[in-house]
Amino acid sequence: MEKHCDSVRLHEFISKLATFVNDAMRKNTYIVLNDINLSTQMGGGRELFDELADQINNANKRRLHFKNNNKPNHYNYGEEYKDNSLIVANPQFVNEYNPYDSCASAQMIIKKVK
Repeated sequence: MEKHCDSVRLHEFISKLATFVNDAMRKNTYIVLNDINLSTQMGGGRELFDELADQINNANKRRLHFKNNNKPNHYNYGEEYKDNSLIVANPQFVNEYNPYDSCASAQMIIKKVK
């Protein structure tokens, strides 16, 4: 995420999103965060999920990750999904770019409970 805006604006966005969740979001509403399973030091944003979660009250938060079939190891961020298959197959025209055929991301699922 920091690739697309400066750090100050990014942290302001996280704070505003947390305020919205705490003050205005309706009960039983979900937010699903999904990003590559890399730390911010490596171009990912996994720690930003935790920064948001730390600012949110009255919500259930689950940290999850998909097994990365394309690398010999991966970071265990919370629970691991049993299946990392793509829900929709890659369109034929993108095959020239050699896309992965499985998911390897980290997720946080937030459910407002009060």
